[in-house]
Amino acid sequence: MLSFFFSLKRFSAEVISFNAKIELPEKAYTAKATGLSKGLSFEGEVAIKKGQNLIELTASVIKEELPENHQYNIGDVMYDFTVYDIKNNSITLSEVLETKKCVLLNFWATWCGWCILEFPHFEEAYQAYQDDFEVIALTPDGKDTDEGIRNTVIDNDLSFFVGRDVNAELYYTFYKFSQGGVPCSVFIDQYGLIHAVRGGAFTSYNDLADTIETIIDKY
Repeated sequence: MLSFFFSLKRFSAEVISFNAKIELPEKAYTAKATGLSKGLSFEGEVAIKKGQNLIELTASVIKEELPENHQYNIGDVMYDFTVYDIKNNSITLSEVLETKKCVLLNFWATWCGWCILEFPHFEEAYQAYQDDFEVIALTPDGKDTDEGIRNTVIDNDLSFFVGRDVNAELYYTFYKFSQGGVPCSVFIDQYGLIHAVRGGAFTSYNDLADTIETIIDKY
């Protein structure tokens, strides 16, 4: 009989809290993981060997309606969403993640000086990493006018997606990280996992680029 430790691991390379010491003959087994967070799953063959044995969970954007009063934690899987810009062009998270390794979901407002300050860093990063990287910038402030949003895009020469978070539905799912203020930036990896959340502005391009590269280089 073989004694070993069994660990569950996310695609994000973060080990989640499950360890068990069991004894099994060394061979291939059909395994199924239950009781996982929504959006995570595993079912398939596992080859048992001596030492540490690892199961990698699959993760994908949850294509269900976002539950009322939902709040995200780092490491959660995102619920799918579709948002619109002032020209009524739409963007959908699950479709973006078919080709991109990292999505920056940013919450901002036209009156927020720190938000405008970091937009040039976003644009530079978007141009540098756009093969693997997408920016979705949304204003959750219903008082922001179409003209104000349009002027912000023009004045800062922005080419990434800028739209609205209607009724702040997405913003409030990250409220505890931003502590009720903008800007707030959420980094989502290609499997829909929330990699990081930052309340406050990026004041340097290098800081932003390091975060993006950390996610892109995992895959």
